[in-house]
Amino acid sequence: MDFSEIEEKYQGPGHPAYHPKIMLKLLIMGAIDGIRSSRKLARAARENVVYMFLAGNLKPDFRTISDFRKNNADLISAVFKRVVDHAGDAGLIKLGHVSIDGTKIRANASNEKWLTKDEVKLLEEILKEIKE
Repeated sequence: MDFSEIEEKYQGPGHPAYHPKIMLKLLIMGAIDGIRSSRKLARAARENVVYMFLAGNLKPDFRTISDFRKNNADLISAVFKRVVDHAGDAGLIKLGHVSIDGTKIRANASNEKWLTKDEVKLLEEILKEIKE
């Protein structure tokens, strides 16, 4: 990918910035592991061998990770899309819908609440129309 536009932001006086590739590696691996918090990513870069390797043994602060995420949202979105495309082409993932929720809801399984096949088809058609 072309990082020249991003690298221009970081040129100038001051301490050298972390390379965007390092920050993207941390964010992608965090997404894979389900780590969204900048603080947890910073801790992982200090404690987890995988994150240490990806960061080149650098230890970015949580504010640095957060600011990078905030200032480069378009780049991160484009990189995530490319990663998903590459993983799909390699057969590593299968895109679908997975929902996990720990909410406990009282069941209402009375005979008046179940749907017939026709009602389910109608509901599916309504949902399809909503998506369109």
